[in-house]
Amino acid sequence: MRTLIDVPAAFERIENTGTILKIDRTGTTFPKGGHFQGVQVMGGWPNRILLTGSSRSQAYLVTCRLEPFAGKQGRVERVTTLSHTPLDHAGGFQRLARFIAIGVEDDRCRRDSDVQFWQTRGAKSPRLLDDLTISRSGKKNVSTAGAVGIATVGKRTLLAVGTWHSETIDFYRAVGNPFQDRTRRFRFWRTWRKRDADKSEWIDGNFGEYQLLNLVADQDDQLFMIAFNRSSGGKDFMDLYTVDLRPSTPPSKMLRKITKKHMICKGGADFSKAAGIFVRSRRKFLVFAAKGTSGDHKKGTTITLNCFSAC
Repeated sequence: MRTLIDVPAAFERIENTGTILKIDRTGTTFPKGGHFQGVQVMGGWPNRILLTGSSRSQAYLVTCRLEPFAGKQGRVERVTTLSHTPLDHAGGFQRLARFIAIGVEDDRCRRDSDVQFWQTRGAKSPRLLDDLTISRSGKKNVSTAGAVGIATVGKRTLLAVGTWHSETIDFYRAVGNPFQDRTRRFRFWRTWRKRDADKSEWIDGNFGEYQLLNLVADQDDQLFMIAFNRSSGGKDFMDLYTVDLRPSTPPSKMLRKITKKHMICKGGADFSKAAGIFVRSRRKFLVFAAKGTSGDHKKGTTITLNCFSAC
C-alpha cells in the first residue's frame, strides 16, 4: 500500500455519500449462513474487489472482477475457503501490496483465532503462506481476530489485530518485509485496551464496537488507524486515530482519536458488516462498504457495494 502525503487531509476529502456498485454472482454458491465481513481492492483503479465472509461451516474469500457484466459493474470470479469450523468467522482484513492479512476466528467460544497471510496473483487463486500464520488462543473475547490491519512504517511492518468489538488491539511487528524474507516473522509487541485508554486528547470519548480496522502511514512514517462503526442509532461512522509507536509511549496513550466522519451508505450496505480503504494515490484514498448478504447462499444474484470517492 502506498503511503499518503497527508492522511488527515485525505480523510477529509472522502465524500460522505456512497455510490452503489453491483456485482453479479449468479450461479455462484456461497457457504450457508453468516455475512460479508471485509472489503479490499487489488490492482490499479479497482481491478478486483475482495470480500471476506463468515458462515456456519467455513470462513471464505470472494474474488470479484470489476468489468461490465450482465448489466452490472462486475462479477464473481471465485470463492476461496480460508478455514473450517470452528474458525468459520473471517473478519475485517487489509491488503499490503500483493498480500492480504485476514483474521479467522471461533465466534462461538471466542477463545481461538488465526491471523492468515495470503498472496494474491491477479486472476490466479490466492495462496496461503501458512508458515506465517499467527495462531492465537487464550481468554474469551481477547483471543479473537475480528479486525486486522497491516501497514509498512519505515523499516518495519506493523500488524494490528482487533479482538471482540476491538475491546483490545494487539500489535505485532516485523523488522523488514516478512513476505520477502520469511525469517522476519511477526512478533507480538504490545496490547492497547479500551478500558485503560487515556482519552484526554481525543476529540470525543467514544470508541466504537469496531468490526473493521485499516492502517495507513504518511510520508513521515506517522501511522494512522481508520476504524469503521455503526452506532446504536443506526448511523455509520469512519473514525481516524493516530497510532504512537514510540517505545516510551504507554499502551494507554497509543491511540488518539483526531477526527470522524458520518457516512451515508446506500442499498443496504453499512459499516457493521464489510468495509475497507483503497489508497488510490499519494493524496487520495477511497472507501468501500458492502451489504452483509447477497440473497440466498445458492440462488442469490447480486452483491451490493458502496464506493465513497475522494474529491
